Amino acid sequence: MDPASILFRNDAEAAVVGEARYGAGRSFRRSVGITLGTGLGSAFVEDGEPVEDEARVPPEGKLFPQIFRGNRADDWFSRRGLEGRLREAGLPIDVRAAAGAARAGNAVAAGLFQRFGEELGAFLAPFAERFSADVVLVLGRIAGAFDLFGPAMRSALAVPVLTGSRPDDAALLGAAEMLLGDRAPRSPIPDP
Repeated sequence: MDPASILFRNDAEAAVVGEARYGAGRSFRRSVGITLGTGLGSAFVEDGEPVEDEARVPPEGKLFPQIFRGNRADDWFSRRGLEGRLREAGLPIDVRAAAGAARAGNAVAAGLFQRFGEELGAFLAPFAERFSADVVLVLGRIAGAFDLFGPAMRSALAVPVLTGSRPDDAALLGAAEMLLGDRAPRSPIPDP
């Protein structure tokens, strides 16, 4: 096999491209997409293609190494970042359990998720503005708690904030798009 025939796309970029082209972002021209999970993944997508090497985006479109309140954004907006906040608040360290507690009326847990959303929105706002984003897409496991942090995040951003509509196949679609290039369908792939 010729090594030149091997293509690679970061998993977060693949998910964001798939969601931007075929999911929640398909009716928007410019999307800033993030994946919240083990780490903070990101991609900036314009007309269905990732934008990586322009003054409007951070190097390679990656937000995780950017500094927020003296630390890398990846240390704030990831599972370990949320777990650290939960630990400090004396809550269950499991994000899913803490989200359940917030939904059940635990004010400390609810406040923690609200602050997470406020901070995430404040962090993303200058990047979305510089890119002239039409939408911010939120993907990944932690997006399952969007009902808890999304309203505060939305209030910090001047564009719509949407969760993904294709959690099961956005990354596969984004990877396939890289292989197909101009042969990829421009019309939406039907929802499963």
